[in-house]
Amino acid sequence: MTRLELYRLKTMWGNYSFDFACSMARGRSGGLITMWDTSLFIKSNLWCDDNFIVVQGKWTHLDDTFFMVNVYGPQDSTAKSLLWQRLHNFMSNNHGRYLICGDFNEVRTESERCGSIFSHSDAQAFNSFIDRSGLSEIPMGGRLYTWMNKAGSKLSKLDRFLLSEDIITACPDLKATVLDRLWSDHNPILLHVDKTDFGPIPFKLYNSWMQREGFNTMIKTTNEEYFNQNLGLQSSLKQKLKFFKSKIKGWHHESRLMDTSRMQVIQNSLNVLERKIDSSTATDEERHCRIQLMKEREDLDRFLSMDIAQKAKVHWDVEGDENSKFFHGILNYKRRQKSVQGILVDGEWISNPQ
Repeated sequence: MTRLELYRLKTMWGNYSFDFACSMARGRSGGLITMWDTSLFIKSNLWCDDNFIVVQGKWTHLDDTFFMVNVYGPQDSTAKSLLWQRLHNFMSNNHGRYLICGDFNEVRTESERCGSIFSHSDAQAFNSFIDRSGLSEIPMGGRLYTWMNKAGSKLSKLDRFLLSEDIITACPDLKATVLDRLWSDHNPILLHVDKTDFGPIPFKLYNSWMQREGFNTMIKTTNEEYFNQNLGLQSSLKQKLKFFKSKIKGWHHESRLMDTSRMQVIQNSLNVLERKIDSSTATDEERHCRIQLMKEREDLDRFLSMDIAQKAKVHWDVEGDENSKFFHGILNYKRRQKSVQGILVDGEWISNPQ
């Protein structure tokens, strides 16, 4: 895993207080990754397969052994049957409490598919695996389906949580909620997890700003304003850059508010349209509108992705310089505050790397 990829994990988690395991991408699969808070869950063993990751360990407040299993089911029917058998064999040979979740790429009943072909034999094999393994599915609220194609013509419930009976008995109030879809074609599912606040973002000049509409005009207007205010006066480059910095910060603040507001409007509109599609009441015009909104959201997200990539490069590649109070002061503070707790070297996690 590269430094940039590790930094992106940090941006998702909010800090470096986590450990992780990954199964790299193979074929059309984008790979798997499992992350956990090291102050709450203590890992004791790990297994990685092409289609699943198993993390064995204990929660700090419990004595029981848990197996957290992250699954990505293949498309092929034979490959799926083999996957169910591998998981069942693993559970038979390793006793403990199991929490299995992920994209199983399979449904249990015909009602969990809409607009695509339902396979009775594939569903029967999946249900048989669940029954033989002593698992129970957590009922999910929020949505009927967890996956939708771009056109909104095909919907399926492919993602779910499967838990051991003893976990259900110990935690009868455990529930899963399907959240609103963001950038993926799958909905995220929440199982008693708190949201993470990533905190304020320090000021820097990002390359994406130069591609935004209105940035060049703002720079030209600022230059003219500075020239008119200092006509006939002597001014230093430092004063001019300070003036520009103030104007750019104001422009960036307004742009971010506009982007946030627009993203919220887009997401709310998509939620309404997808509920109509989910209930088979959407018109062709509404389906087309959904595609246009998704395109606009992708454009806004592209700028955010550029900022994340540039921020990662700065965080890892630039050496600190104590003489620069503005730039390197922030960098050194962030390094001390959010230092890397470990790195993955040849498949082995090394804590406190030197």
